[in-house]
Amino acid sequence: MLPAPLTSVRLQRRHGDRFRVGCAEVNGWRPSMEDTHVVVEAEAAGLFAICDGHAGADCAEFLRQALASRMADMMTLEGARSAFKAIDEEYWAHRNPMSLSGSTCVLVAVPAGRDAEQPPAIVAHVGDSRAALVDLRDGALLRGAPLTADHSPGRPDEAARIEASGSAVHWVQGIARVDGGLAVSRAFGDFDYKVRGAVTADPEVQRVELWPMYTALVLYCDGAIEGSLSDAGLAALVTAEMRNSGDAALAARAVCLEAIRTGSRDNVSCMVVLQAPLGTQGAEEELEEQHLPQLADPLLRAAHKTFCSRCSPSCVRFSAPIPQRVGGIIYPVGSPYPASAAPSESVAHSVRLPGNISSHRDSPPLGAPPTDCNRPLAETSNAPSQSASTGRQSRSAK
Repeated sequence: MLPAPLTSVRLQRRHGDRFRVGCAEVNGWRPSMEDTHVVVEAEAAGLFAICDGHAGADCAEFLRQALASRMADMMTLEGARSAFKAIDEEYWAHRNPMSLSGSTCVLVAVPAGRDAEQPPAIVAHVGDSRAALVDLRDGALLRGAPLTADHSPGRPDEAARIEASGSAVHWVQGIARVDGGLAVSRAFGDFDYKVRGAVTADPEVQRVELWPMYTALVLYCDGAIEGSLSDAGLAALVTAEMRNSGDAALAARAVCLEAIRTGSRDNVSCMVVLQAPLGTQGAEEELEEQHLPQLADPLLRAAHKTFCSRCSPSCVRFSAPIPQRVGGIIYPVGSPYPASAAPSESVAHSVRLPGNISSHRDSPPLGAPPTDCNRPLAETSNAPSQSASTGRQSRSAK
């Protein structure tokens, strides 16, 4: 863990014929950024994904290219299942043999079509990254919950499959883990857990009717809700920022910064997708750099340098002001909030002040251990530990 969270924000905006997309990612407390995302719009079809790596970024980086290259296969239920399996096999063949990396993934594929002829979107996922539909009229989650259900070893159906394979589910500090190690039961990579079939890259897939114009599709890694920010609170954040700025990237940014402020010790990535084209096509990238005096620590500076290396040559970089407020958002007076979607108490209900970023005054104490991660807590320290069922030494990972 870093001595303090790195809150520089990488923003990406893409707008095409059908979709307006905003992405944000924050390194947070982790030594390096292991998340990646995919945005492709081609011939009136769209592919959107977030991949949350662990034990290194190798697997998530591989997925960034592999998922985009199989966009056509993702447009049907069976096609998505087959594509996930094939990509996992490709990663096995091309991975660094010394790498133990894995990654979750949540993906939404939107086939080409218009109005009554529009086929349903395909939602496929492995692991605990999530997709949700947010009603921008009132900030509520459509269906009342995310579209996806986490693949946790503690889920009864997942636990039954794991135990049938000959492996076991152990609870470590309140977190269900495969053989006392991995905290997700489905993922790309993680091949040491696939020898007996305890972990699989077989996705859960579903059809979802294309969301209406007043609705946002939001994809996010588990780091977004690892602290006290809930799914409903996340939906409220997105809605408030869309009211204030209409900018999907700033809505995603608000989620990332509020997640860190409310206790997440993970990398955080968020994507907001709207069926609201701007009438022009284009893409842009920005890096909002953390105020430099906060980067005096050499570990923070090294992490910041690595994070900045993810940016393209066309990225516009600017320094953020000294943080004063919360989450890039201050909610308008009288904005209609569902009671279940109320933001954290420290968020002021007043007009938005431009240029503000997250404050960490309410963050957990520096050096406190992460509350959740996909690899065991023991693996986030330098001390070796033994898996309860296999006896193998745990490894450093996310």
